[in-house]
Amino acid sequence: MDFNEMYNRMAGYVAIFNKNDRDQNICLINNDRVLEWMSKNIPMVDLPDKVIERAYYFRWWSYRKHIRKSPDGYVITEFMPDVAWAGKHNTINCAAGHHFYEGRWIKETKYLDEYLRFWFERGSLRSYSCWLADAAYKRYLVTGDIAPIKRHFSDFISNYEAWELERSDDNGLFWQVDDREGMELSIGGTGQRPNINSYMYADAKAISAMALLLGDKERAVQFEEEARRIGALMRDILWDDKMGFFKTFVTEKHMKIQHEKYHWADDAYTNQPLGLCPVPELFGYTPWYYGVMDEAAEDYLKAWRFITDPDYFAGPFGLATAPISHSDFMRPHRHECAWDGPSWPFATCQALGAMARTLRNYPQLDMADDFMKLITQYAAAHRLEEIDWVDENYDPLTGEWIARKRLYERNDNNKDRGQNYNHSTFCDLIISDVIGLQFDENGRISVNPLAKDWPYFCLQGIYAHGNELCVMYDKDGSRYGMGAGLKVRVN
Repeated sequence: MDFNEMYNRMAGYVAIFNKNDRDQNICLINNDRVLEWMSKNIPMVDLPDKVIERAYYFRWWSYRKHIRKSPDGYVITEFMPDVAWAGKHNTINCAAGHHFYEGRWIKETKYLDEYLRFWFERGSLRSYSCWLADAAYKRYLVTGDIAPIKRHFSDFISNYEAWELERSDDNGLFWQVDDREGMELSIGGTGQRPNINSYMYADAKAISAMALLLGDKERAVQFEEEARRIGALMRDILWDDKMGFFKTFVTEKHMKIQHEKYHWADDAYTNQPLGLCPVPELFGYTPWYYGVMDEAAEDYLKAWRFITDPDYFAGPFGLATAPISHSDFMRPHRHECAWDGPSWPFATCQALGAMARTLRNYPQLDMADDFMKLITQYAAAHRLEEIDWVDENYDPLTGEWIARKRLYERNDNNKDRGQNYNHSTFCDLIISDVIGLQFDENGRISVNPLAKDWPYFCLQGIYAHGNELCVMYDKDGSRYGMGAGLKVRVN
């Protein structure tokens, strides 16, 4: 196996994706140019699991469709066609953090440089919950380019302070409407949700790390203390010790906001009791994904028993966002974008990223095989009949794409809006977690693969800190002719 063979295999996948493309939207990097663009910009892989390998290349093929050149510079979109609830240039900040996590592996840096600038100069920055400082810092760890950090350091702080004014409660936690997290009709509804508090924790940690980079020790201490405060409050208030899970905490104020401003007619959940939501939801794993639980006591790890339990989140085709055995699981209603059980790639990638981070912090856990099974399941979900596909949400019991089905049943004018939906990560999970390539604040790399039973893998073309890296594993040395074991080659 050499570079040319990897390229030829990628070219074969791209030819299939192009042939089967149903998308009629015009994009900047069209299908005639996509193979050239991918060969210059994305890391190529050689993986023994061809379901994962194919989905990896499909997601890069799909991601480039969302790179849009606007009068305000490059932006990354979520939907291909324009949707009414988007902001300028069809941008939506809900999944912007995922766009940065995924896009940080692209060699050409101008796309995300200008996208970051757009959010502070022209974007609707707080329409939805978002972890922009954390995403920008995670990108810096890969690129080593401090210029965007310097340019926007004060912007990150201003954005954080604005969130404090808009969404902080008297007890010190942050609240959010489920719809404003892109999670309408979640069973927990409006309240002090694990998501927004995890995002704010991650942003505080990132701002603290940025401050250290820039020599601002006072800010570094301030935001490190802020992160610790949020983490402690989350464990104190949002953790249901009896069940062993993070949940949404609801007050009368939150119920009033839900009913008066963000109701969904007869589809809304109106019987939510005050206090902790009695129902665990998949986004309860977000504290692990964003580092809140990096140094937590091992007792919290009991939460992970739910992810493989078919009564809770383990559907035969994907991870459910609410317990499969619960009476409110996917209850009948017409809303196509509910979060009362459908499998959403947005939540799946967060849960799997959380699982991987937990395994790195607690290697004694026996979950690596479960993680790999779930990654393969996630990869296999990228289908519509016989073609490669990613859309909004799907039934974890059947694999059918729900929003698409309902929009077609209504003959909605924008019924094809969900194809190539850019609302989650996939490639980042393969690079960072399956292969296990991680960068620390000092530019050092580590490789801790969770694909422990694979006989080989190769990741070629990682551009980081001014170097090109190749990570390969060859169990017996027969595939790559470079000797047995794990190797990292530079330039």
